[in-house]
Amino acid sequence: MPQNKNKDIGRPKRVQKLAEDLAELCDDEQKFHATKAQEFGYARDVFSDIKDVFVHIPYDEPLLGSAENSLTKFKQFIEAKKSSQQYYTDVSSTAYFFGTSTAVTGSIIDPNKKIFETYDIPKPPSFWPRDRIETYALRLDKLDNELGKVYRSIWSSLLGNQENPERAAMYQMRHAYDHFFDIIAPDAEVRQSKYFTKKPGNNPNQVSRKEKIHYAATEKVRDKELIELVLEQDDYIIKLYNRLNKAHKRGTIDRREATEILNSMRTIFEQWIDAIEL
Repeated sequence: MPQNKNKDIGRPKRVQKLAEDLAELCDDEQKFHATKAQEFGYARDVFSDIKDVFVHIPYDEPLLGSAENSLTKFKQFIEAKKSSQQYYTDVSSTAYFFGTSTAVTGSIIDPNKKIFETYDIPKPPSFWPRDRIETYALRLDKLDNELGKVYRSIWSSLLGNQENPERAAMYQMRHAYDHFFDIIAPDAEVRQSKYFTKKPGNNPNQVSRKEKIHYAATEKVRDKELIELVLEQDDYIIKLYNRLNKAHKRGTIDRREATEILNSMRTIFEQWIDAIEL
């Protein structure tokens, strides 16, 4: 019998390794889709709960227009990703942001919250791991270790301080937000960009928070649809940031309202950390 001169004694091991690699890939994909199924299920429930709230808001309320634009962009984001499933953000986090910020919007529009009296503020998804905050803090450490420390301190203050925990946490959240955007959108870079305009008055070179958001979104986020989504949330983000200024006011701070604001700002951090792919 003729001998096989092209012996490939390594083929069985290679084929075995291919099968092993495919098993691992399939396992990863199964975990990915299981996680995404949970995220979308949570998002479905949040939007089902808030959909009837908006019909009770006056048509000329400016924040209603912001909500419409933001929800439109999120819908377009989901539709654009349906085929590729290349999500650079956690859709449950985005839904949680919309749910909690809707409650904060209610307190701005109607301090008595009559419009929102039947609306139950969403709780964080039950499938989020306990160490989720620490996971995102570790990602912030990559930008600046001090920023990660401040982010951690927000929640230790809220949950651990006995005296004025809400006030301390709101101070720290505002500091963390400013620190984060100072890193990803430095004033000097923003002033050299097309997003900056000189201001009237004594401080013409002051950079606005909206200018920082627009610069960071277009210069630091690679996903086109995600850029559009975060840009449309700029008014919401600035409104929420301004609510943090209540920490400066004397008197008691409502814990429920403070928690709503802090959780909304938390999801903003998560979206941006995901968006810039830290």
